[in-house]
Amino acid sequence: MQIEIISFTSQGSSLAKKIKEIMKVYGNVQVTSGKEKNISLQTWTENAFSKAQVLIFVGAAGIAVRAIAPFVQDKFKDPAVLVVDEKGTYVIPVLSGHVGGANAYALQLAEKLQAQAVITTATDINQKFAVDVFAKKNQLFIKDRVWAKEISAAILGGEKIGFFCEGQVTGTIPEEVVTEQVIGTMPEEVVAEQVIGTMPEEVVAEQGKVTEKYRINVGIHNTCQLIPKAVTVGIGCRKGKSAEEIEIFVLEQLGKQQIAMESISCVASVDKKKNEAGILAFCEKYGLEFQTFSPEELERVPGEYTQSEFVEKTIGVGNVCERAAICAWKQNRAHILQPKTAQNGKTLAIAEKEWSVRFE
Repeated sequence: MQIEIISFTSQGSSLAKKIKEIMKVYGNVQVTSGKEKNISLQTWTENAFSKAQVLIFVGAAGIAVRAIAPFVQDKFKDPAVLVVDEKGTYVIPVLSGHVGGANAYALQLAEKLQAQAVITTATDINQKFAVDVFAKKNQLFIKDRVWAKEISAAILGGEKIGFFCEGQVTGTIPEEVVTEQVIGTMPEEVVAEQVIGTMPEEVVAEQGKVTEKYRINVGIHNTCQLIPKAVTVGIGCRKGKSAEEIEIFVLEQLGKQQIAMESISCVASVDKKKNEAGILAFCEKYGLEFQTFSPEELERVPGEYTQSEFVEKTIGVGNVCERAAICAWKQNRAHILQPKTAQNGKTLAIAEKEWSVRFE
């Protein structure tokens, strides 16, 4: 993580150095004095917004607000921005309190500085469950931003929120959330690994009735609003297959399984395909990491896989796509969701790791 701190006075500069020592546990921290003549505040802010995950202004809140105003775009993309007065009395998160973690950083920083954190987000001050905080802590992608806002508004309005998860659930479920035990309330095309009713004993759940509108569905399928990066796609292909061919094939197979593209963690193959233009272009288009492994690494992957004598003779291992999909998870336990599927010189397999979510 990159953290940028700027101050404007001698007293502020001393505090900035103290903040640096506190924040360096989270990553690389760069401290800048606003008194330096070789850089303007606008230039510093623009640079910080483009490369840092946390910005801390030591000075007046008005300075920070005016500085960041031209660069604020999206609450799901903007960095966390905090203001600390130069005496270190107050720590104020002014941007990206939940998704960017500004509220959490403010609380932790205030504790270390013996200051007061000034939190203004409604769910926090009312001590209510916040779906975006839950998503961030569990590394879940929020598919529908409007829905996330509606969920928060419903909670603040006293509504009960239904909760369904395809993976395991631990922790103490907040009183605003009602777990749904009947899998039949989910769309028929969704196959869940675990019904909420069989949650571990340590989970404390309040049961009740909720409306269809206010439900949180967590899983890898298209019908879910919170999606974990829990799926890998293993690919094999003849040389020269185009990005369009690869894309159509992958999307077709994901569609058959009703698997959300947002659940894909990476694409994987054998190292002889590391420069395959079609696969690389497909991965670049969708922002996916492309991992490759040697035949020896793939051969060591435990389990039984569909074998091909031709592939073993030409590549050195009897199966690429299934083994690569599992190998990409390294030490994580995973299983094949879709076995090897072949189509016109292309093969594909889909694997899912074991995953869970936790309520604090």
